[in-house]
Amino acid sequence: MLFEIRLNTVSSGENHLAIWHINEEARSTHCVDVNMLKIKRTVVCMDADDRDEVCYCGTRTGDILKIRLNFHHDIEILAPIKTPALIGCYGRISKNPKKLPAGTVEMYGQGVTAIKRLSTGPLIVGAGDGTVELVEEVKYERKNTYATNLGLRVPTIPALKVKLSTSVKSSVNAIQMMGENTILVSTTNCEIFNIDRNTFQAHLVVTCHTSTIHHVSFPYNFSEVFATASKNDVRLWSAITMQELLRIRVKNFSCSNVVFAKDGKSILTSWNDGVIRAFTPLTGRLIYEIFNAHNKGVSALSMTKHGQLLVSGGCEGQVRLWKILPQSQSLECTLKEHKGPVSAIHLNHTDTEAVSASTDGSCIIWDIIRYCRRQILFANTLFMCAKYFPTSVQILTGGSDRKISYWEVLDGTLVRELDASRSGAINAVDISPDGDTFVSGGNDQIVKLWKYQEGITTHVGIGHSGVITAACFSPDGKSIVTTDASGSVFIWKFPPELKKSKQPEIPQIVMQPKVEEVQVNQKDKGVPEDIKDLPSTDRKVVSEHGEHGSCCPCTCYCQNPVKADGDSKQK
Repeated sequence: MLFEIRLNTVSSGENHLAIWHINEEARSTHCVDVNMLKIKRTVVCMDADDRDEVCYCGTRTGDILKIRLNFHHDIEILAPIKTPALIGCYGRISKNPKKLPAGTVEMYGQGVTAIKRLSTGPLIVGAGDGTVELVEEVKYERKNTYATNLGLRVPTIPALKVKLSTSVKSSVNAIQMMGENTILVSTTNCEIFNIDRNTFQAHLVVTCHTSTIHHVSFPYNFSEVFATASKNDVRLWSAITMQELLRIRVKNFSCSNVVFAKDGKSILTSWNDGVIRAFTPLTGRLIYEIFNAHNKGVSALSMTKHGQLLVSGGCEGQVRLWKILPQSQSLECTLKEHKGPVSAIHLNHTDTEAVSASTDGSCIIWDIIRYCRRQILFANTLFMCAKYFPTSVQILTGGSDRKISYWEVLDGTLVRELDASRSGAINAVDISPDGDTFVSGGNDQIVKLWKYQEGITTHVGIGHSGVITAACFSPDGKSIVTTDASGSVFIWKFPPELKKSKQPEIPQIVMQPKVEEVQVNQKDKGVPEDIKDLPSTDRKVVSEHGEHGSCCPCTCYCQNPVKADGDSKQK
């Protein structure tokens, strides 16, 4: 730990505390060790007063050391006039001192990890257990009750009076003041809290994942909300306010994929423990679990529009089809062709085919109506991603060979190859809803926007500090969301110069001539029922037109299962 005062530096560590004087003219340093007496502590954080007279140090033991720096009152004299020394080792004053055993003092749990001294005198202390307190040093006369049965005196004395206290539920990293009445606290869970100095109430300001984000997805025809999958949790975000709306925690497991059901009533997730879990997007309540879905973990997931068929891929190389009903979830078929982990699965727009990409160097187009293979694509690469063109006539793939390939769905032939990167593999590819552009990202940490027909790069996005793991267009095509291995989420605005004045509609096959519409109020018309009623907490989405649900167009109307065209032909 280093802390700069005047033109000197205070360094701390295990059983060590020293002041370094830097001589710029002689290009040399001089060290003065602090007299710690017989106390041995590991100093984690420190802060000094405005006049550099006293320095407070937080320790892993949970107490606070008070050091007199012994600088001259003249700021031009940089060296201490005598050896700096320890003048106190303080703990908290307990509310119930009689409950403490003899020879113990109440300290901070998991050590003092951050400390900030205010100009008026009190200290703001942050602990490893998430406690943040405003304390004041008071005079205390040592009593015999703080001596052990052996007659040894405890070096730590209770001299810190707690005035205000709160908890941020995770270890505190740093404390900073913003103005006179605002305290900013950062934690190890990638969270920043805003604490009011008067009331000491903590409000979450910024949060993000703590590890690699594996997947990102949007609800069907709804661009204001998206979900990300990472280790220990799945999070629901607002694309308008950039705030977290919901956090679904499954400790000690990593989520590989997250998919929204078309009706917006469930979020389907795949985990490395081999279980597929479905949650409600409103409260995060568990709806159902499919145990032992894959032996070595579920690595890919996709769902049909009618919501009754779920396609999953595992690390053992199998592709499995699941029949999803409100009362039960059953295995329909197991497709064994891949010899390596399945990295991605994508369905065509008619829900009759699915393409699975694997690290064994093959992509397979499956007929999910007849449960058989239609085409197989081979290349000298580890396929990491695969996407259908909106009209399902071509497939776009990316892999470890740093190339993006175009494939024909009809006969599985290679149409074109693009050199997408110079240094790393391509991990994520997604095509815009109109099919004019697509986005790619990989190990080079660069986001590239391409024209689909021309195969040229139009825009480049730089900002990721880790390997790009996922990329997704919003359903309206106005934004792009990318994630990386450092846990960052980037929202990119789609370039307006690439937008057409009048975009032609993509021809769709009418699979059901008559569809019953859901009766909703005029105020909430067009908004999925389970998304428009987001909880009214600090993480509520508020747009420029009001609360979430009053201005969110959505054409999510399908409530009944839709039969595929191939199924009707068989009948």
